[in-house]
Amino acid sequence: MSEISTKALENRKFWVNFMNCDIDDMTDWQWVQAYQHARNWDTCACGSINDGLPRIIETGNWEPIDDQLHTLGIRFMGFIRDHELNEARTCFNDIQKRAGIVLRKKFKTI
Repeated sequence: MSEISTKALENRKFWVNFMNCDIDDMTDWQWVQAYQHARNWDTCACGSINDGLPRIIETGNWEPIDDQLHTLGIRFMGFIRDHELNEARTCFNDIQKRAGIVLRKKFKTI
């Protein structure tokens, strides 16, 4: 398994655990950790999917090429920053759905 794939799995585990927390039991530290993850493209919700998403690597930020995923990622980061867990959960699911579409398109063209 590649280093990126291992990192993607670690990120996936982090986000699944975070998304399944009860908002009333969330600590400030959990929110800080989540925001630190959410503000970086390689550890955000997109980064938790896998290393197969088309990304802009020249910038060193690993942001997704797909405009919809990019917008969803920015929205997700804002929801985490603002401690809006329910909105973050919805956005996380939207990211997963869009990423599936992007990956299916990518592999159709290969």
